[in-house]
Amino acid sequence: MSFDGVGKPIKFDENGELAAQDIFIYEVQGKAIKLLGNANEAKVS
Repeated sequence: MSFDGVGKPIKFDENGELAAQDIFIYEVQGKAIKLLGNANEAKVS
């Protein structure tokens, strides 16, 4: 299964797990959107 995400396609394998592990986390700060990094390393402030 796959579908178009905001920035790129999101795909799942036959077990329902994400096929790609490079998912990026963002945080809204005031009127800005800040990239926190890859989901494996991102820290919410």
